[in-house]
Amino acid sequence: MRFEEVVTINTKKSREEIIEILLPKFNRISDKQQRRIVNGNNKIVFIGINASFGSINRYDETIIWLTERENGWTIKADVLYKPSLMFWIGLFLLLFTFLLWLLPIIFYQTQKGSVRDEIRRTLDNIKAEYNNQNIAVANNSADELLKLAELRDKNIITNEEFEKRKKQILES
Repeated sequence: MRFEEVVTINTKKSREEIIEILLPKFNRISDKQQRRIVNGNNKIVFIGINASFGSINRYDETIIWLTERENGWTIKADVLYKPSLMFWIGLFLLLFTFLLWLLPIIFYQTQKGSVRDEIRRTLDNIKAEYNNQNIAVANNSADELLKLAELRDKNIITNEEFEKRKKQILES
């Protein structure tokens, strides 16, 4: 079974800078990280998201895809989620009991929701972090423009200087 979670962030940071922020956040919620070639691209793979006792019933592998957009990046977590060998052994051993055979299935389904929620929460945190940075940059730019306007109004700088600096601020 596959599912995916996607967020878009607006930033001018490079691929490497985005990866620098992604790695610690996903390493915190996964058992193992690998870098491998997937479809000709170097991708980051995280295995064992939000591992717990019930995760013995599942195997999950999350591939992080970064796609550059005009105003930033799209981060897609493509998750392969499937039953583990222990799931099948448990199901087979409990199959001939009254209702106990439902236990591996319940654990499996519960863990799927846990994996999805943890990935969504991590991607939302990354997006919020970038949104907060963009707000801070916008506030700084607005403050700088107000100070420049004040300097212009007091005739400390000329209109030409004001326009030149304003252009520089708005382009950065």
